[in-house]
Amino acid sequence: MALDMGNIVNQMLLLFLLMAAGFIADKCKVMNADLNRGLSKLVLNVTLPAMVLAAVLKADHSLETAQVFVLLGVAVGLYLFLIPLGYLFTKLLAVKDGEKGVYRYSFIFGNIGFMGFPVVAAIYAGDAVMAVFYASFFQLPFCFLNYTLGVHLMAGEDAPKRPLWKAALQPGVIVPIVGLALYLLNVSMPDVIVGTADKLGSITTPASMLIIGATVAEMPLKNVFVTWRLYPATVIKIAIVPGLFWALLRVLSLPLDPIMLGVAVIMAAMPTANSSTMLCHTYGGDAELAASSVVVTTIASVVGVPLLAWLLLGGAV
Repeated sequence: MALDMGNIVNQMLLLFLLMAAGFIADKCKVMNADLNRGLSKLVLNVTLPAMVLAAVLKADHSLETAQVFVLLGVAVGLYLFLIPLGYLFTKLLAVKDGEKGVYRYSFIFGNIGFMGFPVVAAIYAGDAVMAVFYASFFQLPFCFLNYTLGVHLMAGEDAPKRPLWKAALQPGVIVPIVGLALYLLNVSMPDVIVGTADKLGSITTPASMLIIGATVAEMPLKNVFVTWRLYPATVIKIAIVPGLFWALLRVLSLPLDPIMLGVAVIMAAMPTANSSTMLCHTYGGDAELAASSVVVTTIASVVGVPLLAWLLLGGAV
């Protein structure tokens, strides 16, 4: 599948400029930490699920049931692939004991909600609805693991564990499940429902980029770029890991169409999830290192993801 590199760069630049607007807004006191937290909750619990629901309701029903479950298997398989690699690479980088959890979290948990959905919608602009629908499959294992394994990594064995049923009662988990059921049952919803979900979902991209930019503005940047291990870790996360995952999917010869394959690889290349800092603050982890990982990997992804998309999914294949 040939991708337009110029369009990919333009779309990523658009996302970067939205991030810059959030950075400036925070520095000008238009946004602040409290607003960022509130807006984050709005995006995670309302607009992002609405974006997923709209994608499902607007999607054509060209996928066979077997393909649906193959894609769900790929989403689960991504984390089965990432978890052992996260442990392996922290050993190769000789990460200190007190920092291993943060680095492992960074490898395993990408920013699929705030950045992943907008990025796949931008890269596959002509097929944005299906791309977001495919990306929604990756939200399910993320939410389950984030509140279980994620908590363990950030705070260790003695951290209070979040029950699995609480992890399941998240809009980011419930809506994709409901959407998947509606899709498999070929249920049509009234236009007013589809339109409402679509309008709410359209807020997600600008709001999520503003949040990321404002989050960066809240950090002491002089401390962000001094941890040398973040740089090889970022190269591994943004370039090597998705490349390995792409190769694995090609070797397995799964029945994935080009957009499915592309979405899976892009999800593997996402920068560190913003929730890393929230988990550190909640469970006593190294919040400064987590924030630094978010900043460095997010900046790298602005260049790395378009290049990766072109090399692996475009004319260079």
